Amino acid sequence: MYKLAIIGNKELVSLFRLFDFECRYVKNEGEARETLSEFKKTSEYAVVFITEDYAEKMLDIIEEFSAQVLPSVIILPTNVESSGINNERLRNIAIKAVGADVIGGK
Repeated sequence: MYKLAIIGNKELVSLFRLFDFECRYVKNEGEARETLSEFKKTSEYAVVFITEDYAEKMLDIIEEFSAQVLPSVIILPTNVESSGINNERLRNIAIKAVGADVIGGK
């Protein structure tokens, strides 16, 4: 059976331990990048969630996951104001899949 994981700050990520997530606490972008790279090397995880505050600084590595089946990387909004990065990412995926902007522009 595949596992679920989450990367982010301790305050937000701790809650997910209740749902049997592999919780990885990070303090900065460098640690988040390194942790996400570790997940790329294994086939144990189906989904890796990463909080938006770290994800927006490392879209390059997140896009590398699009080329492989597992794990999928999902960006979670944090308790601060959302930058909309996840909406833009989903919009681009839809354009690639359908060939048109079915979600709508800004």
